[in-house]
Amino acid sequence: MHGFWGLRQLFVERVSPALREEVGLELPEVFLLEHVAHSDLSPSEIAAQMRLPAHAISRRLDALEKRRLLTRDLAPEDARRRVLTLTPAGETLLEAAAAVLEQQVTHLLGVLEPGALGTMLGAMETLALQPGPAPTRSDRPNPAE
Repeated sequence: MHGFWGLRQLFVERVSPALREEVGLELPEVFLLEHVAHSDLSPSEIAAQMRLPAHAISRRLDALEKRRLLTRDLAPEDARRRVLTLTPAGETLLEAAAAVLEQQVTHLLGVLEPGALGTMLGAMETLALQPGPAPTRSDRPNPAE
């Protein structure tokens, strides 16, 4: 349990400030730009995948659009849907952010042996792909039964 919290804190204390300082982005914004660059998901679909409220994604999209890092246009086939596209400036900044992120994560996880690092990263990818919210107390089996 302490390991999860400690890893989270390392990201908050080291990775996030490096991203802010070097590219002017917060970690969620980097992942949001990554979704825009590599998918054709709508803002609400991105919110679901990132497990964030839609209004939080909308606010971040507003800020990124104001910085001219992405555009939001109406989909030609459905005026209710928005098409998100990175601008050239957004692509450049995402590349720089990815380099900072890789450098920071490599440094943080560099204490692990290569085999352990690969296993950990694979496990994290598997866990990240799990659907839906965490079970509530009433969903969990009672070990006393």
